[in-house]
Amino acid sequence: MQIRKITVPVLNDSKNVGLSIYNIVVFSAIGIPVTIVIQNDVNAAFAIESALIIVNTTATMLLVFVPKFVLLKQGEVQISVALQGQSGMSGLGSTATATQNVDRNVIQILRKELKEAKDREENLQKENDQLKKKPEEKF
Repeated sequence: MQIRKITVPVLNDSKNVGLSIYNIVVFSAIGIPVTIVIQNDVNAAFAIESALIIVNTTATMLLVFVPKFVLLKQGEVQISVALQGQSGMSGLGSTATATQNVDRNVIQILRKELKEAKDREENLQKENDQLKKKPEEKF
């Protein structure tokens, strides 16, 4: 899955969503006939329906979220963040790729680029001051 300039492969969980849908269909195929058969016993029907709902919900949540936590724990989550230059400043077209500590790397890159921009500004300010000190030349 890609959202603008952020690529997060772990969000590609269509296989797990498919398994969740399959589980819901199977549990429904089992639960509906059983509920119809025991219609006379309201308490048993309620217990079976409730159990099926809880099991389906839990299975769906586990199938969708556990693989993400496992990948995160193993450190296999790759997140790429592309920073594009803004306001015409060169040197801001950087790419940071990290595992688990994306924010730290992005902050380091931004700090470095900020320092470079401040240095450029300081140099331009010095050059401007030198030009102001020169006597005006008449043509």
